[in-house]
Amino acid sequence: MFRGGLDLNFWRPYHGRAFDCEVTLSQTPLLIDGTEFEIYEKEVLGHGVHGTLYRGRERSSARGVAVRVLAATPAAAPALLSRLRLHADRLASLDADGVVPILGSGDWGGKPFYAMELIQGESLCACMVESHRFTTDEIIHVAEGVAKALRAGWKAGVAPCGIKPSSVFLATNGVVRVSDIGLANGISEAIQIPLARWQGRYVSPEQISGDPADIRSDLYALGVMLYELATRKLPFEGYDSATSFYYQLLHVDPAAPRELGASIPRELERVVLRCLAKAPSDRYQDPDDLLEDLAAV
Repeated sequence: MFRGGLDLNFWRPYHGRAFDCEVTLSQTPLLIDGTEFEIYEKEVLGHGVHGTLYRGRERSSARGVAVRVLAATPAAAPALLSRLRLHADRLASLDADGVVPILGSGDWGGKPFYAMELIQGESLCACMVESHRFTTDEIIHVAEGVAKALRAGWKAGVAPCGIKPSSVFLATNGVVRVSDIGLANGISEAIQIPLARWQGRYVSPEQISGDPADIRSDLYALGVMLYELATRKLPFEGYDSATSFYYQLLHVDPAAPRELGASIPRELERVVLRCLAKAPSDRYQDPDDLLEDLAAV
C-alpha cells in the first residue's frame, strides 16, 4: 500500500482566490424576501453554465453561504424550486459523507436560487489552475473523498451526473467535500442546458452517444479529474471543435499517465484508466469497487 504521507499545506483558508473574487467587507448584503438568506450582489464567486454563484449569509446563524442563482426562465421557476427542495431533502442526511448540503432555496429577482455551505478551503479547480503538483497520496486522498461522497449519494437514490473540479472542495481540515451531486439530472432540463454541456470536458462517452447515464458516468468524470491531477493534462487535448472532442471521447484511448511522465505507481495508473474505460461495463461498477482498489494502492 502506497502511503508516503499526505501534504495538507496547500489546503489553505478560503480567501476568495478559489472563486476569483475579492471580498468587500463594507458591502451591505441584500435580504432575499421570504427567506433566511442575504446576498452580496457585488461579490460574485463564480460563473457556470447553470448560473452565477454569489457570496451570501444565513441570517439565523450569521454563517457565510454560497448562493447559486440559476439561469432559468420565470415560467420554469416553480417546477425548478420544487425539484430543488426534493433534492435538498435527499442530501440533508449526507453531510457527514462529504456531500455539501443545500441549506435552502427560493426566488431572487424572478430567478430561482439555492444556498449551500461556503466551504473554507480551495476548489479542486483552483488548485489545478495554480499548477499544484499533486503527490500520489494527495491524488488517492481526493479519489477516496469523491468516491465516498458519490457512494453516499448513490445509496440514497440521488441521480448521477454533474461532478467536475469546480464542485470538489479541499477543506482546510483536509476533508474532501463535493457539491452539486446529482443536481444536473434534476434541473438541467428545466434550465434548458444539456447534460453534456453541463459536464463539459468531464462528460462520459455514453452521455454523448445518447445511452443512459448512471453512477459509472460519475466514476468516469472522477477518472478525468484523477488523470488531470496526475499528468496536468486532460485525457483528450488538441481538438478544435466539439465534434473533434466527441470523436476522441468515443473512439480514441487516452495515453497512459506514466507515458506522459506522471510519477504515480502502476497500480494507481490502472485505477485511473479503468475509470476512463469507454464502455461502462469495463469501468468500476460502483464506488465500493473503486474504493477497494484505491485501498490496495
